[in-house]
Amino acid sequence: MTSNDAVDFSLMSAAFQLDPPAMFAEMRANCLVHHANEPAPHFSLTREADVSSALRNEEIWSSKFGPGLAYGEPGTGVLVSSDPPVHTAERLAITRMFKPSAIEAMEGDIRALVEGIVAGFKDRGRGDLVADLGMPVPLTIMCWLLGTPVEDIEKFRTWVLPMAEAVAYVGGRQANDTVINAYKSYGEYFGA
Repeated sequence: MTSNDAVDFSLMSAAFQLDPPAMFAEMRANCLVHHANEPAPHFSLTREADVSSALRNEEIWSSKFGPGLAYGEPGTGVLVSSDPPVHTAERLAITRMFKPSAIEAMEGDIRALVEGIVAGFKDRGRGDLVADLGMPVPLTIMCWLLGTPVEDIEKFRTWVLPMAEAVAYVGGRQANDTVINAYKSYGEYFGA
């Protein structure tokens, strides 16, 4: 293969969706740097060594234009979209919250939360696993980890859903007032 050979890989194609591991293996063999326009214009490196090298080279890689930030300014206080030294300081500040010992210490509270929700299912004779369990449990734990009042869970819900949509590029990359406001409100809440 020469640098002039064109190889067409579409991450959105049916072939790719049916067998991603095989398609990634073919890309690693034939397309070390992949360019695509969908779901948004981007380049992908396909070998682990190349990815590791690029991530360590601040001259060619920056996270400041990371996921979802087509809706806001770079550096809006989102950890995944920051570079060192800001990223390093923020990561170190939250790392302690995710140590196994910290999570183990929360096990009883998490268990009580889930058991209470499931008991509510039984009392009502029904329950929605996504709305009643899948959404409030991680948001409640997030509030605990961040040291924010659980009463603010509804605020987090209104921010997290649009921010997740932005990261997944659902509905295209057009600016959306709901997403922009979610990022702004999140940043203001945490003083970013």
